[in-house]
Amino acid sequence: MRSPLGAVRSASSGHHDDHHDDSNEPGGPLFGLKSGRKIYLWEVIWCIGIYGGIGLMIVADFVRTKQVLPALERGDAPSQHARQEAIRRLEARGEDFAYLPPNYRST
Repeated sequence: MRSPLGAVRSASSGHHDDHHDDSNEPGGPLFGLKSGRKIYLWEVIWCIGIYGGIGLMIVADFVRTKQVLPALERGDAPSQHARQEAIRRLEARGEDFAYLPPNYRST
């Protein structure tokens, strides 16, 4: 007859269905992939597209920042030109450039 402690011990250290050692280290350089694996054309195209696109966006952001920051410091940004043009057109129509919320009531 088995003791209750033996039943608990056998349940906690029972058979594992994964059939490998818990300390199994990967067999390849990354994610267990073997170094002699065939690389398909779509994998190369995908990597060039993803990493090339990321690199291109970093370069574009760097170039854009170099162009926009001096314009903002000079007061020469496109948004400021658009604002000045909008104010000029409003004044030409005789409208006032003052924002008032829709439910605003003057006293």
